[in-house]
Amino acid sequence: MLFAIKVMQTLVDGKYSAAIQMLKGRSVMDATVVDNIDKTLNEQMANILPYYGRIMGYELVDEKFLKNTVTRRRYILQFEYYFLSFDFVLYNNSKGWSVSHFYYKDETKELF
Repeated sequence: MLFAIKVMQTLVDGKYSAAIQMLKGRSVMDATVVDNIDKTLNEQMANILPYYGRIMGYELVDEKFLKNTVTRRRYILQFEYYFLSFDFVLYNNSKGWSVSHFYYKDETKELF
């Protein structure tokens, strides 16, 4: 689960591609899917930063467990004026955690 923290901190550091590329090798997602997320996030960040303001940090806002096998960790990436929500669904195969799903959005309805 430290993996999700590393990804979030890398996003805070402004290294969007590096953060997303970390999913390769730790995820069941195909490399082309990761590359598409990388491209989309970089394009979107360029468009939203003028409106959302600079990145201020991140915070873990929700975590749910299914025993010690599956967990969902929801973080918010905090900007000056708004936020993005990042969800990591992690699977423990008893040898370590891997990412089974990853997504981000700017909607509030699932936060409450």
